[in-house]
Parts: sequence; structure tokens; C-alpha cells
Amino acid sequence: MPTRKVIAFFAAILLMFMGLAYVEQASFDNTDKSSRQGNQLYPELNDLVQIKISRPNYGNGVVLKRTEQEWTVAEPIVDSINLSALRLLSQEFEKLVDQPVPANLLDQSDADLGLSPPAYVVETVSASGKSSTLLLGAATLALDFRIASLNGKLCMVPSSFLSLISRPINSWRSNDLVGLRNVNEVSWSSINDEHSFVAQRHAGNWRFVQPFNALLSDLAASSLDVLIGARLSSIGAPLPAPEQFPSKIGDLVLSNSTDEVNLEIYTSAILSDSRAFVLHVTPKSIAILAQDPTTLRSPYILEFEVSHLASLIIQSEGQQYLLVKGENAWRDKNSTKSFAKESISALLQSVQRASFGDISKPRPTHAPNGVVGLSVSRNPVLDKCPQLLWWVDEQGKNWICDSSSETIYLSDINYEIGVKSIVAVKH
Repeated sequence: MPTRKVIAFFAAILLMFMGLAYVEQASFDNTDKSSRQGNQLYPELNDLVQIKISRPNYGNGVVLKRTEQEWTVAEPIVDSINLSALRLLSQEFEKLVDQPVPANLLDQSDADLGLSPPAYVVETVSASGKSSTLLLGAATLALDFRIASLNGKLCMVPSSFLSLISRPINSWRSNDLVGLRNVNEVSWSSINDEHSFVAQRHAGNWRFVQPFNALLSDLAASSLDVLIGARLSSIGAPLPAPEQFPSKIGDLVLSNSTDEVNLEIYTSAILSDSRAFVLHVTPKSIAILAQDPTTLRSPYILEFEVSHLASLIIQSEGQQYLLVKGENAWRDKNSTKSFAKESISALLQSVQRASFGDISKPRPTHAPNGVVGLSVSRNPVLDKCPQLLWWVDEQGKNWICDSSSETIYLSDINYEIGVKSIVAVKH
């Protein structure tokens, strides 16, 4: 065949191909604009109780099941589900709407459309018993849609749907170490007793309740949140025999108001009572468990914002004073006595500086020499206020603690003299 005729032949083929592509793309341009206006392909989406995603060409897949409003991975292995992946899957299902299929595809065979065999199969079952089968085939020329068949009817599915369901099977499994929301207590029993502690979260702040009562430092609180929110670096094989495990570090219990998760921490592995697999996290995630609680607590006995205070309860020498903050001064609510802002500010600054010390001893059984209670209410109740207590021993040394502590600490601040100087002033 002459060269000129060969060129003309291929040019004709190319023009025909481009024409088909234009027709197909034009069809998608039109359908894309109205895609979100069509009827959903899965109107029973909120009623689904099972989703099976499989790859016929490879013989593998995953089954997701819902029981009592909770989704889990049922196959190929029973495990907790990746909630983020499940949320994305739900969003992609919502995008599946009934829209016109380009006319040039209607007379094509299933093999030509990539539906025999399909690249992926998505089988769903609703609570009412309705089952559906979605076959996913070839991509369109623009790669933005996949040709599909839902229960034997041709349809178009956004490529983003296939991108999601083609994720690795293990990625459907939860990558959370804990998977428990609103954790408000952490109990750590270390093989090294000095590292053991119990911490509770109140009003957003983490506080040790064992082996002492103290706020966690900002850094320690962040480290504890890192532990609670730790992501798995990998999921290992099903549980081996106990003797095959590395050395155990301790037992960790994380709980909220209704549930708890128990973890056994080993040097290079973690076991959870809610998952039958060896779990792994980065060493940084559990670093807080190897530290002495005394290095994790805040250096300050009380932490508060001065500007938020509305009243103070001061006890000294058997007398109690209720001070209420005014515009220009603090006043005794039960008398005409008032106090300069500067003197009260100095007292509050000293209370803010009240710190744990290296020298401590058990709390005395007798009542303290003085108390300062801090409140954001103008009608405070002492027992419900954060309190700083102090004792003065025979040598005139000052010892301090908060209301819940069983240990007192030597203080270089003489709260006794400071409070006496304030309450003795009359205006």
C-alpha cells in the first residue's frame, strides 16, 4: 500500500477515535452537571448491614458487617474497623446516583466494558433483606468514571469510588491502639512500681490521683493524649504462645464512663483484650509509661486563672472570711471591710507559686493553720473549691498541700504571715 494511503488510513482511524472520545466526553460533561440531581443508586444506604468488596481476578476481598449499630470487619479476619475508611465509604456511596449512560456504550459487550470479569464486585445487604450487586469495569477515556453494572443495569460510578474500595484489605482494619472515645481515666501498673500511676481527666485537665494528687505538666498531659490516640505502626499475626513474647512492661487500662480497654504492654508488642492480634506502636507513643510520675506532674500544687476568680474563702486563726471581687477592690461579703487589689493580687501570686518540694512528710491529722479557697462563684462552697492548706510547725516552718493530698511539702513562702497581714487591715 502506498505510503500516502497508509497515512490517510491511520488519520481516518484517529479522527474516528477522537470523534468517539468527544461524543463520550460530551455525554459525561452533560451527565456530570446533573449527577448529583439523580436518584441515589443505594437509597437503602443507612439501612445496610453488610458490605462485601471483592476482586474476582485475585480471589480476595473484605466483608464489613454491622451489628447493633456498630460496624466491624468480618472477613477475611474478624477485627475492629477503620472508622475513617468506613466514613469515606459512606460518603462515596452517597455520590452514586442514577445518571444517563453514554449511548455509544449501550451496545458494547460486558467483556468490552470490563465487566466480564469485573475489576471489583461490591455486594450489599440491607436490614430488610434486600441484596444488591455492583460490578465495576473499565474506566472512561477521561478516567473520571468507571463503567458499572448494578443488578444487571449499566450505570456510571465516579472513579473516586473505585480508588477507595481498592485500598489494601488491612487498611479496613482499625489503626487505633485504643479505639475508645472520651477516655477519662488511665491506670498504669508497671513492673517497676515507681512508674505506676492512675490519672483522671476533669474539666479537660489531667490529674494524678495515684500515687499522689497533682496536675500533670503540660508536656506530660500531651504525652498522655499521644498514648490514648496512638496509631498502630503495624498489626502482627494472631497471638502466639505466651512464652514467645518479649519481656512484659506492665498492664494499662483506659476507660471512659461506660467502657474500658485493657492492654498488656511488652517491650516490642502490645496485646489488647478487644483484638486477637499483636499490635505495634512507635516507642514515642508509650514513652510516658517508662517515666516516674514525679517527673510528670506539674510543679505547681494549684493551677488557676486569676482573672476568672470571683471570690476567695480565707481561714486563719479560727476565723473565716469570704472575699468577693469588686470593680476596684475586694470586700468582705459579711462586713464593711474591704481590701486593696494589690494585697489580694500578691496573695494570689504566692498561691500560684505554691509548689511541690523535695522535702515532704505525711499530712498532719490536726486542722491546718490556714486555708485559701478559690472560686469562680460569688457564693462559694469551700469543699467544692480548689484549696491551698498550710501548717506551721514548732520550728516555724511552713508546710503546704491541696485539700486532697495526703502529703505536705516544705514551702519557702510564709502564707501564715501573709494572710494575717491582709485580714488584720481595716478600711
